[in-house]
Amino acid sequence: MRYWPFFLLTVLGCGFVQSDLAPGVSPGAIKAIRLGMDLETVIDTLGVPLSVSAVHGAHSKGCRSRPERLERDVSSGSQLRFWLDSLFKSPPCCESNKGERVRRQVTLLYSRMVEEDGVSPMLWVHFELDRVRAVAAALNSHSPFRDDQGIYLLSNYRRQMPDGDEKTVRSFHCEEDLLQEYFSQ
Repeated sequence: MRYWPFFLLTVLGCGFVQSDLAPGVSPGAIKAIRLGMDLETVIDTLGVPLSVSAVHGAHSKGCRSRPERLERDVSSGSQLRFWLDSLFKSPPCCESNKGERVRRQVTLLYSRMVEEDGVSPMLWVHFELDRVRAVAAALNSHSPFRDDQGIYLLSNYRRQMPDGDEKTVRSFHCEEDLLQEYFSQ
């Protein structure tokens, strides 16, 4: 009975680390991704992602077309390219959709959560206008008792300045030991 609190903290707070990473993922490959890279170069560096998520744009009220976010599992680079081309080259369904789709926001997912109650290393590569906008790696959990832990972040974001101008700010963060521990296969 005296070990009960320790057991409860272990089960609820920690979780077991399990990963489902795409075959080409490694710490060196993650660090080789640069802002502004195109899709082909990212696939050459990291391999084919496990899945892709795309923002299809906003829709006008009453539009009966696609949802704003679409997700697909991927088995080959050609399948990924075909799906993205068909998604963004199809005619817009409404006025709101026309303006939003120009940004071509896509996220390549190189990992999956393995267990609902576990902890998994996750890797995302975000694109906008067909170029890398951000690379993010984290140790994620579905547990409300555990915070997700950022491992790697490389991104550009736009910041509104007090004078009204917009400035692009670069952000970089790397926990080298965690990157090696959770993304080495």
